[in-house]
Amino acid sequence: MVANALPASDSPADKIALSKTLVLAASIPSFIQLLVGPEEPDRLNHELYAQEDKLGMRLVGDYKNAIQVQKYTDTTSVMFQIILGDEDVATGAQALTLQDINQKDPTKNYNPQTVEELNALIPSIGWSLLVQESLPARLNASHPLIGPSPSYLTKLDKLPLKTPIKSLQHYFSWILIRNLAEHLSETYKEPLVAFKDVASTVPPAPMGHLWTCIKAVNTNLVHITTHYFVQASFKNQNRKDVVAIIDNIIASYKKYFSALQWLDQQTRDGAI
Repeated sequence: MVANALPASDSPADKIALSKTLVLAASIPSFIQLLVGPEEPDRLNHELYAQEDKLGMRLVGDYKNAIQVQKYTDTTSVMFQIILGDEDVATGAQALTLQDINQKDPTKNYNPQTVEELNALIPSIGWSLLVQESLPARLNASHPLIGPSPSYLTKLDKLPLKTPIKSLQHYFSWILIRNLAEHLSETYKEPLVAFKDVASTVPPAPMGHLWTCIKAVNTNLVHITTHYFVQASFKNQNRKDVVAIIDNIIASYKKYFSALQWLDQQTRDGAI
């Protein structure tokens, strides 16, 4: 398991071991998740984003609800016992809270920084190692990353230094369980599914094994499945009809933009 890459010790977390653990958990949201996304503001190119963890509970405010917190703690404990056999996280580990209130504010969440700047700002994580080992071989990592809000980064630097390694191990184990449990059989994932159903404001749709498989295929192989669907369905007259609709929409927009007097010429040309 990823947590095993971070050996238990009474000392603060080793920067190299912590960074290698983050690399192993690259596809799962943790302290930092590396993702590729459109560049702002023109969105014509793509950049490397370093995003913060997603909460286990639905809303930040849920962590102020004692009943919800207890349910979440109990669910975590039960899932550890089911998956690992004898772990009791409810009594044996302290909580890790990383969520920043500015996460949803794009003006505070777009912070281009080089790897060197991140190394200086957050020395508790080896950013050079994290980025280089997360990228394909021979790919140059000199371009700035888009990091989370500065307040989140400041808090993040202190957290590995003051958190017992056993708690960090529990944290990495839990994010793996929380994010991958849906691939387990019903018996193993039932407590977590039940908690999510209670916490959700939308009643879950019943989903049998067939639809579980369909969802997995559509989620993980979406480009392949849509390719063959389009190949089979989108041809002859269907394709001509849809292309005609798109062409009409584009023509309507061009006509509409040309008539808007409040647009300056540069903006109008760009919109068209």
